[in-house]
Amino acid sequence: MTDFNALCKMAEDLPAEVYPEVLRETAARVLPALEWAAGSRERAEMALAAFLIASVYADGTLDRGEYALLRPNLEAALGGTVPFEAVKEYIENSKADGKQLQEFTDAMCDYLGMLSEELQSDVVLLALLICAVDGKVGAKEEKYIKKLIR
Repeated sequence: MTDFNALCKMAEDLPAEVYPEVLRETAARVLPALEWAAGSRERAEMALAAFLIASVYADGTLDRGEYALLRPNLEAALGGTVPFEAVKEYIENSKADGKQLQEFTDAMCDYLGMLSEELQSDVVLLALLICAVDGKVGAKEEKYIKKLIR
């Protein structure tokens, strides 16, 4: 896998005018590979969406302003509409349950183990791109994403 710090710097330093294109291209490589690893498109999309949302929420907050920045990129990555209320509800339910986010993280780790190093880097880059929507990946977000590559 490409050096995590290099991927993080790439995500943070990506010029705004090419950001959406890089996000779409990375997601276009990631989703088919995850679909293969997960055995279905639905499981791949659920695991990826949960992981991306959890990565952004790793710092403990997701307000409407942050979500307004996140939404177009999350939807571009997943190819569909993802309303704020659904994301908040998912996060609150997952926190209350205590297991669901961990299950998706575990699934992503399992799927990553089946992918090439290049595709593993793409999954990590995709998460970092989503987190770096404001130009910075926070320390807690980095820590959460690093769980994938251990």
